[in-house]
Amino acid sequence: MNKRIILRIIASLTAVTLLFPVGCNSFGKTISANDYPIPVNEEEETVNTENTENMETASDVTVAKENDISELDAEALKPEPNSLKESGKYVFNPRVIPQGLANDYLDNPKIVRIAKMLLDAVYHMEPEIVFEGQDAVSEEDIDTAIMVASLACPLMNAASISTVDGTTYNISYFDTISLTDISEEGDFNFGSTGVLESSEALSRFEDFIDYVTCTINDNITPENTQAECAQIIYEQLIKDMELDLNYLNNVVMEEMKVGEVVYVAGENITHVNERKLNIWEFNDLYIFMLNQLQIDVVHVTTSGTFPPELMSEYEALKQADGWWDWLILALDGQYYHADLAMDKLKYDKENGSGDPDLAYFGLSDESRSGSFRFNKASMSVISGYYEPKEFDIPDCPNDYDF
Repeated sequence: MNKRIILRIIASLTAVTLLFPVGCNSFGKTISANDYPIPVNEEEETVNTENTENMETASDVTVAKENDISELDAEALKPEPNSLKESGKYVFNPRVIPQGLANDYLDNPKIVRIAKMLLDAVYHMEPEIVFEGQDAVSEEDIDTAIMVASLACPLMNAASISTVDGTTYNISYFDTISLTDISEEGDFNFGSTGVLESSEALSRFEDFIDYVTCTINDNITPENTQAECAQIIYEQLIKDMELDLNYLNNVVMEEMKVGEVVYVAGENITHVNERKLNIWEFNDLYIFMLNQLQIDVVHVTTSGTFPPELMSEYEALKQADGWWDWLILALDGQYYHADLAMDKLKYDKENGSGDPDLAYFGLSDESRSGSFRFNKASMSVISGYYEPKEFDIPDCPNDYDF
C-alpha cells in the first residue's frame, strides 16, 4: 500500500471513533463510486416551479414503493435546498450530502438520514445525540452513517463519537489522538488523550464557516454557471491558501512509539483557518465548497510520471513518489480534470500575484495526460477510511472553453 495512503487512513480512522463495549467491527461497509453522478447542463435544465415543496424524484418514489422505505428516509435522499439559487445568498448548510454519495444508499436511505442528523448535531456542537424509536440504528449502519457524514462535511472530522449502550452517543471535539498500544500481533491501537476547550472549539468552527460563507457570497452570484462557480472558487483558494508540502515526508508506522501523538481531530478545519493546507486538505475544501453549490466532483488518485521538465521545475513532484491526486468535475453537462495543487505550485513559482492562469483547470483526458502520464484503468477514487476504490472514470473529451 502507498505510504501516503496509510497516513490518510490513520487520520480518517482516528478523527471519528466508535467505542462499543463489545468492540465495534471496523468502520462498516465501504462506499462504492460505481454510480458516478450524471453532470447537469444548467442551460438545458428545466424545472417546474409549481408545488416544488412536495416534489419527489423518480428514484425516491421507486425506492420507497419497492422497499417500503419510510417517508422520512425517502425525504433524506432529496438534495438540500440551494440557498444561492433560491434566495440569492449562500447560507452554510452542514446537511448537504453529494448526490452521487447519497445514491450509493438508495437501498438503505436511513443511513443518509442518520448522517444528516449527525451533521446537524456536530454543526451545533451538541455533546450527545440519541438514536431511538424510528431513529434506532444498528452498529453497522451508524458506522456507515458516520463515514458518509465525514465525507460530506469537514466539520464532522473534528468530532469523536463514542457510546456505551448503542443508543446515546457522546460527541467530543478536536480530540488529540495518540498511539495507545501495540498488541502482541503488531496491531496499532489509537485513542483520545485530550480534547480542546469548548470555547476554542466553537471559535474554530465559526472561523471555518465564515471563510466558506464569505468566499462564496463575495465572489459568486446566482447567475453564474456551474463552470463559472468552479473556476471562481478554484482561483480564490489558490490566492488565499498556502500549500503545505511537509506531509509528503511520510510517517512510517513501524517507527511510531506508544504515547506518540499522531493526529488532532479537526486539523483540516484548523488548517483552513490558518490558510495553510496540504494537498488532501486543499482538494477536500474545494470539493466541499462545490458540493455546497450542488456541483459534483470526485477526488481521484493514481500512480504515474510527470514530464521531465515539470520534475526539474517543481521539487514537490519528486517528493510525491510517483503518486498524485486531482479532481474530476461535472460542470454544465461535461466532465473535466482539474489539478488544484499543480495550479497552486505554478502560481507560487510565478510570485503568487495577480490571477492564476489555470493551466490545469478544465482539462480533457488528452491534456491531463500531457501533464501527468498515467494509466486511466488504474485510477481510483479517494473514498472514506479505506484504500482508494477502483471505479469507472468518466471520459473528459474536451478542454474547458474559458
